[in-house]
Amino acid sequence: MNNVTGNIAAYLIKQCESKDFHIGAWLKSWDRAECLFNETIKTQCADIKKYRGRPYPSIEFKNGSTIQFRSFSRPNNLRGCSLNEIILDEWQDDETTATIINPTLARKSTKLLTMIRN
Repeated sequence: MNNVTGNIAAYLIKQCESKDFHIGAWLKSWDRAECLFNETIKTQCADIKKYRGRPYPSIEFKNGSTIQFRSFSRPNNLRGCSLNEIILDEWQDDETTATIINPTLARKSTKLLTMIRN
């Protein structure tokens, strides 16, 4: 684990304190998505109701909030999500943005947070 991953995991948990808040953590690679998923469940947050690993990792909270972890290695798996917020670990190419990210953002005024890694 690095400090950035720990901070993102803490942010995800904090966001899910709101009832029925649905957040997508969309990362560049499956390894990054799995690392963040594992770090998030290690927080031992008492509000976690259940979690599921592969093939589509997710965490469900007692208040109905969820976190979905996905990878851009299979961008079509990102379609159709109904989310309050999306976190991208890196900005994607124009085609992915136009065909997947923008329609998801428009669906329910979804917020977008992008991370820059050095």
